[in-house]
Amino acid sequence: MQKEVTFMKKSFIKKLGALASIATAFALVLSGCGGSTASNNTLRLVTNAAPNSLNHIAISEVANFEIVTQYLEGLVTHDANGEIIGSMAESWTANADSSEYVFKIRDGVKWSDGNPVTAHDFVFGWQQLATSKTAPYGFMAAILKNGQDVIDGKKDASELGVKATSATELVVTLEEPIAYFLELMSFLAFCPLSEAFYNNVGAENYGTSVDTVLANGPFELTEYKSDEGWTYVKNANYWDAANVKLDGVDVRYVQEGSTASSLYDSGEIDRLVLTSDLVDKYKDSAELTKQPDVSIRYLYLSNNTATPEPLLGNKNFRAAIAHAIDKSVIGDSILKDGSIGADYLIPLGFAEYDGKDFREFSGKYNTPMFDVAKAQEYLEAAKKELGDTPLTFTIALPDTEANKKIYENIESQVEANLPGVDVVLNQVPNQLYYPQLYELATPAANSGWTPDYLDVSTYFGVFRTNNDGNFGQFSDARFDELYNESESAALVNDQTARWTNYVEAESILIDSYSTIPLYQTGVMSVVKPNIKGLYKYPAAGWVYKFVSKE
Repeated sequence: MQKEVTFMKKSFIKKLGALASIATAFALVLSGCGGSTASNNTLRLVTNAAPNSLNHIAISEVANFEIVTQYLEGLVTHDANGEIIGSMAESWTANADSSEYVFKIRDGVKWSDGNPVTAHDFVFGWQQLATSKTAPYGFMAAILKNGQDVIDGKKDASELGVKATSATELVVTLEEPIAYFLELMSFLAFCPLSEAFYNNVGAENYGTSVDTVLANGPFELTEYKSDEGWTYVKNANYWDAANVKLDGVDVRYVQEGSTASSLYDSGEIDRLVLTSDLVDKYKDSAELTKQPDVSIRYLYLSNNTATPEPLLGNKNFRAAIAHAIDKSVIGDSILKDGSIGADYLIPLGFAEYDGKDFREFSGKYNTPMFDVAKAQEYLEAAKKELGDTPLTFTIALPDTEANKKIYENIESQVEANLPGVDVVLNQVPNQLYYPQLYELATPAANSGWTPDYLDVSTYFGVFRTNNDGNFGQFSDARFDELYNESESAALVNDQTARWTNYVEAESILIDSYSTIPLYQTGVMSVVKPNIKGLYKYPAAGWVYKFVSKE
């Protein structure tokens, strides 16, 4: 039978009912249906995504975030309903226009080594965020007073708009008010960092092993080998330790779905996220759960990277590729996990304003782009412009089984629907894939976005000119103007104007065909009936804090 569904962020996911074939929830309270008693109080999991860093300032990949989120918290966090609550901060106040916040650090909060978490730890951490050359989210420090000048090296880090007036009082001054500021304060990039610890282990070593990170969250990382697995134990120094039910979490790295399935069937793990080859096996299981998700996966095509590809600089050729792909196949026949084909950037069910989902507010890109006749028209136009240029290009992708199947299908569709076009696939080991993209030298590649916070702007910021995560180096002056205006103080309380701008910005991006949306992700898994309280928060991934084993 299907698990009982409880909403984690009621206002946030109200519109998920639009995904009629999927159970409508981002967060599941997994109700028991009987079963054996757990042999211990450790949650046992597997993953097929290998991380490559524990440095919370230098990471951007989902695999890394899901590890670090369990042991590191910022000023605020989310409760089991997805609402903002204090974490390291027990309270805060804002001035009249919300351009300055004063946070009171909770009494007695400690790092896992027993040292206190102080306001200075936030100052130091945010200064590192703004000045680090390897911080993919360094641009976020621009929300702080003088932030952009510090990022650009025009001002010293000491002039950044964050000050510790005492060990327990933090004053944050913004460049201008931000409607979703408190949501940002839950994001990993804004977590504290102990200066003494950081200097002791060395900047080059921070985040490379369990001995080079500290925990202030529900769990402490005690073992870590990226290609084998990792182990957490309950953090006795955590401010809310009384409400952490588990003794620990054990995660194994297992690439093969058949191996993971055997572990689940034998009772060695408590949850199994299903890959497409396992869906049929468990489709009638009483332990099956389905969830929509808000990650968007896309293919980018570019002639702007460090290794230019003139073929991909032709807009008609890019348009031909975009219209030649039947994206419904990805969700319905390949992944089969609740993922749905998408021609949009902002996911269905992600954001609602005045009773309307963003997709309804936009009214665009809600019908399939797939049209072979149109694709072939674009190809003929491209051929006239390209002359004798060979119609061959290479797509980079991570070497996971799911990506391999998706892109082999895309290769087949494109070559069948666009005679004369040749697609070459370059599979890159998963741990090396995103570091390669950050070199900004890959003209065509699989990419995507998982929201960092609960506002539509999270999907647009990465496409701004010169953003570190803008792997295809998309650049459009009007797009940048719309983003900047939407994030300005003038529109902080005008959601209609902000969304109107973002509708236009989405159109600029998609109509350029430089980014081709492929699908909105879904999650299908089987979970042992004695597991309760396993939550997936839209902007943070799986949360283990609320889990109990019976």
